[in-house]
Amino acid sequence: MLFDISLYLSLTICLGGLFWRVNQWLSADIGPEAPGTRGQRAAAALKGMATSLSRRRLLTVALCLPREILLQLHLLRPHPLRWAMHQLLFWGFALLLLLHAFDDSIT
Repeated sequence: MLFDISLYLSLTICLGGLFWRVNQWLSADIGPEAPGTRGQRAAAALKGMATSLSRRRLLTVALCLPREILLQLHLLRPHPLRWAMHQLLFWGFALLLLLHAFDDSIT
């Protein structure tokens, strides 16, 4: 019972925050060349996402995930110690999540 209430409350807060952030992003004044209304800006954002996931760019996006998100190679070149710290934190938390939170599903 408490788990269900906490789950739905946290999901509601997350969706509310996501809606608020997207609304702020669509209504921000970023310059004279930006489309005027929220609808035009939302359409431009969806068109940009669709273009990024087109067949020509899908390989680039697919290669970007392991390189920039999982391995965080953009931190390795300028700051190797910062990269090592991020790797330890990221993989430690990822393994903690996989092995502890999903214990019933994995083991």
